[in-house]
Amino acid sequence: MGAAEILGRDTENAHVDERKLYHYHGISRSLYSSQSTSLIVYTPDRSGIHNGGPAATSSWQLKSGTPPTATI
Repeated sequence: MGAAEILGRDTENAHVDERKLYHYHGISRSLYSSQSTSLIVYTPDRSGIHNGGPAATSSWQLKSGTPPTATI
């Protein structure tokens, strides 16, 4: 996402670029604090992306074994 001091990001995780367009590099802190739900955005396939907050834990797991190789 880039270093905040290099981009000149403000407290809302946003800045003005060389085209003079204001845009975000993360979730706006004001928007996050005003949300009553964990839903952040919908993906093109209509799945919801949620923010788990500080208590969220990862469900990532390392599978055992060797990954399959492609056959031609």
